[in-house]
Amino acid sequence: MRGQCRDCRFCRSVRSGACRVLSPLVGCRARRGLIPWGGRPGEGRRSSLMTFIRFIALVAAASLPAVALTIDDFSTSQTPAVTGIGNFAAGGDILGGERDVNLADGISFEATGGEATIVATSPTGTGVSSFAFLLYDGSDASNVASLGLGGAAVDEGGLADRFLLDLLEISGTTLSTILRVEIYETINDGAGAQVDLPFNVSTPTTIEIPFASFSPFGLGGDFNSVEQINLSFSNLVDGQRIVFDNFRTGTAVGPTVPEPGTVLLLGLGLLGMAAVRRKR
Repeated sequence: MRGQCRDCRFCRSVRSGACRVLSPLVGCRARRGLIPWGGRPGEGRRSSLMTFIRFIALVAAASLPAVALTIDDFSTSQTPAVTGIGNFAAGGDILGGERDVNLADGISFEATGGEATIVATSPTGTGVSSFAFLLYDGSDASNVASLGLGGAAVDEGGLADRFLLDLLEISGTTLSTILRVEIYETINDGAGAQVDLPFNVSTPTTIEIPFASFSPFGLGGDFNSVEQINLSFSNLVDGQRIVFDNFRTGTAVGPTVPEPGTVLLLGLGLLGMAAVRRKR
């Protein structure tokens, strides 16, 4: 029992095993012999608890996903829009402050509860004008390529290297559908570049479009000064429904990391276990 602090809630009794459980995490000074048995009351408890809290905060911060720039998380609602231009919503969570929507006949769009939904409700298919465009250009209700984002650095100084879009629900035939991301920049007099991806997915996933994919199309790999970003779905077919959210830039999607809440619960569980064992 030498080297223990009588006021440390984590290691009052070496027989409880709490010291052996918590000391690797909190760096208990009493267990290392730095606080004598007759140390100041409460010194061991305060030191160990604060160290433990710092440890939890550090792990939680490291668990946060690497998102550099949110283009649209769709937390700004937009009532169901059908056919044509002139549909827009304004919100601080949208890049450029507003979202323009341009729809072909028979296509509807809605944003609610942090999700966006596109539905095709009339006979359409390959070779038929069936599309849904989402424009982020800083200009309300305009279907013109307005260069109004003020030179947005979508790569966030090198922190991001791709566009990301989370697909939550896909129903209906998708074999002919094309997903397009189009960007315009201030250099080269506003020259644009686009990447088309066959939308042949049937289960929820995260779509990744690396910035490098745009280089062959004239952008030159410069994502430090972007003036307009367009997201579109074309060749939509009758009965097709696509639900998506969190259009953003970031890095490659890797293995799942613990949520900060999970780390916090783990820490609270360790504290509770120590308290129970001490009472015994």
